[in-house]
Amino acid sequence: MKTFATNRLTALVVLILAGLAATLTAPALWAQEGTAPAGTPDSAAAPPELEPAVDPDAPLVQRSLRIAGTPFKPRTSGPTQSATSGGGCYYLTGGSAAIWWNTPVYLPDGATAQYLRIYYNDTGAGDVWGYFTVYDLYGSVVQEWGISSSGTPGQGYVDTVLMNHVVDYNSYSYVVNVRLTTSDAAVQFCGVRIFYDY
Repeated sequence: MKTFATNRLTALVVLILAGLAATLTAPALWAQEGTAPAGTPDSAAAPPELEPAVDPDAPLVQRSLRIAGTPFKPRTSGPTQSATSGGGCYYLTGGSAAIWWNTPVYLPDGATAQYLRIYYNDTGAGDVWGYFTVYDLYGSVVQEWGISSSGTPGQGYVDTVLMNHVVDYNSYSYVVNVRLTTSDAAVQFCGVRIFYDY
């Protein structure tokens, strides 16, 4: 008697699992054949899309990466600097003004870098220079786009010309280089913004 009950329970479980399997696989089979039984809702006739369709003609989205001035570090020792009261800008207080400051840039691989913008507060006689620099794998400059605060006093920003450079980390490294041309609290570097499409 116990064997009969166990066999019946096993048969019932097998039937339930077979019915469940048929219910789950039928829509996929209908979608492959392109036909579904009459009265089947459209949602059951085709499997759901896993990813939304992307229009290949859709425009890329312009994004930007912002970096404040104070994370930039000198390439060599010597200059001294001070941060402004808010902490985002810096100015030189001593040492050589011929020293370049830089920070690495991490844009998405395959993005198209469009413009470098430098922000400054320049009420002194000097200038703030900024460059978006592309290095090869051995540290040589491949290409760079530069801009300066020259002739634009006060708080402001300037943009490079259109760069239109496709980011490729298999071949290049990316850095923003900045130089203040004088040790003067009136010439402050406040950061950069890199515009890119992705």
